[in-house]
Amino acid sequence: MAQKTRSVIAVELSPAFLKLVEILPDEKRIAAVAIEPLDRARWEKDDYLAEQIKTAIARHCQAHDAELITAVSGNHAILRFIEVPEGEQNILDAVQWDMEQYLARPLYEYLMDYQEVGGNATKNGTVYLVAAYRRRQVERIQGIMESCGLTLAVLDVDIFAALNALEANYPGMAVGKTLLIKADVSALLCIRAQDGMFAGCESIPIESDVFDLDASARADRFLDLARQIRLHFENTARTWGTIDHAVLCGDLAAQETFREAMEDNLSTPLICLDAFKEMSFVPGTDANAAFMPGAAQCAGALGLALRRAGDC
Repeated sequence: MAQKTRSVIAVELSPAFLKLVEILPDEKRIAAVAIEPLDRARWEKDDYLAEQIKTAIARHCQAHDAELITAVSGNHAILRFIEVPEGEQNILDAVQWDMEQYLARPLYEYLMDYQEVGGNATKNGTVYLVAAYRRRQVERIQGIMESCGLTLAVLDVDIFAALNALEANYPGMAVGKTLLIKADVSALLCIRAQDGMFAGCESIPIESDVFDLDASARADRFLDLARQIRLHFENTARTWGTIDHAVLCGDLAAQETFREAMEDNLSTPLICLDAFKEMSFVPGTDANAAFMPGAAQCAGALGLALRRAGDC
């Protein structure tokens, strides 16, 4: 009997929504897509979040032997490019020393990972991208996920998940400079990518009560956020150079009023990221999900699933 394809279930959480994508990696097809609202007042309740995840998986997924992948918010991540001199024998020691000088707290309070990016400009060293995250925040998300009864295979940062979704669905943007705006309820992440590679990220704070406002007040808030992003866009273009592509994803991308405010305030045409543009679906799955307004909202979850799909 043929072995059943192992499923990958990607879950991305924000204070307002749970986004879920299930992929069968052997078939490279999507088996389930779901967006579930969350009670923002219970965001700090671990038992509540775990129950919402278990319920969503039971409702939408058919997997019996699945690996779970999720992400922490880039709003709290510390990301740095570090140059290590040529000839350095212990890369980890060099990276840890640099981060100890940079962080305001002891290094043991963080979990850290790093990867080689390439040679530096003067060709006398190597550049590494380093990501650090507060240990207690990582352990909280890990505990919530593992209480759902599935194996947590990967814990990523949502910034890189969104970039995965962009790369998979818009290969033409691998050339030039792209500003990917991941607009969630907790923060607006302005992610820079050059020739398909992560180049940096800045965060714009956002008050999470935006969905509690009436239509008029919400429109005013969206307009204010769009103007803040316009200023960030203009400042980035002055220091980084001409931005070739502007792309929007995240929770607020599903809000027509926010999309319109963004389109009116950016000088570069805005693309709303379709997370399923180049994806295939398992026969019988509602392929109309590929055209739903939430396609941009699911970018992070889709990017997580793709990240794990290649490693299963």
